[in-house]
Amino acid sequence: PELLDWLSRWFVDNGWSPKKLHRLIVTSAAYRRGGDPPDPERAKATDPGNALLAAFPPRRLTAEEIRDAMLAASGELTRAVGGPSVFPEIHPEVAFQPRLLMGKLGPPYEASPKRADRNRRSVYAARIRGLADPLFEVLNRPGGDLSCERRDETTVAPQALTLFHGRFAHTRALALAMSVAKATPVEADRVAAAFRRVLGRPPTD
Repeated sequence: PELLDWLSRWFVDNGWSPKKLHRLIVTSAAYRRGGDPPDPERAKATDPGNALLAAFPPRRLTAEEIRDAMLAASGELTRAVGGPSVFPEIHPEVAFQPRLLMGKLGPPYEASPKRADRNRRSVYAARIRGLADPLFEVLNRPGGDLSCERRDETTVAPQALTLFHGRFAHTRALALAMSVAKATPVEADRVAAAFRRVLGRPPTD
């Protein structure tokens, strides 16, 4: 409660600017902490429930974050900021299915023609009511037709199957392999390079 009171006063004193408030929060030491406390034994003894945020509490990635992380790992993510909505690739069977638009059949979904646009961050992807991206749908992104105050977090087999066998994941895996092979001439070093790219750490025995 004291922190919320302080943030409220800071928000008012800084011109009611949400951008400034967001910048303050995401650049704070508490927000940027890793998942492991610097002194695990002390943290376990003094704050076993991590109420004081000695470490960042682990959380599951959202559907959009998973897509963006896969594009970033493969080196394909377009990091441009701002601009109009883009239309990423979705499964062709969904893109070409008939859909009603104002009582008439709407045109089939068409992805943006430029690869750089198709691979922009998910926050810039257009949301079309009545046309759900299967990748996002299986990873619990709420639909665009109802208000959602909290996302569901399910653990079901289609999620694993989509990430193992889905067209999007398969294409990203090929792009990752090509990128690592191109950047790492020595074949023996490629596994370590892929580990660092995907998991942010070197492999262990």
